[in-house]
Amino acid sequence: VSFSPKSACAKCGLCHRASGGEMVILALNEIGAKIGEGVEVEIPEVQFIKSSFLIFIFPIISLIVFYLIGFVISGDQGVGALSSILGLILAAFLLKMYDLYIVKGKPIARIINKIE
Repeated sequence: VSFSPKSACAKCGLCHRASGGEMVILALNEIGAKIGEGVEVEIPEVQFIKSSFLIFIFPIISLIVFYLIGFVISGDQGVGALSSILGLILAAFLLKMYDLYIVKGKPIARIINKIE
């Protein structure tokens, strides 16, 4: 499903921006919508919360955990800061791998529930 981005799109992260500037999301088409028809897509709250956690909270947790590991091992705040940056980079890499290999091509809990 493709659509014009809204102001909330900058905060969400569930969709991908296509080359033409439109937002694209994969959705289960259980009602038989055809290409070009207007549809309403439902994103269940559980999926939205899970995605928000992965996008926003997981990197912060990774940053804090890696800081603590670096600080406890070395006793130096500088090493803790460097290890926290490493943790943030690792979190970004893991999220990208999750997106590329697990989520790509799968319409996860996004359902077309109405043809307009």
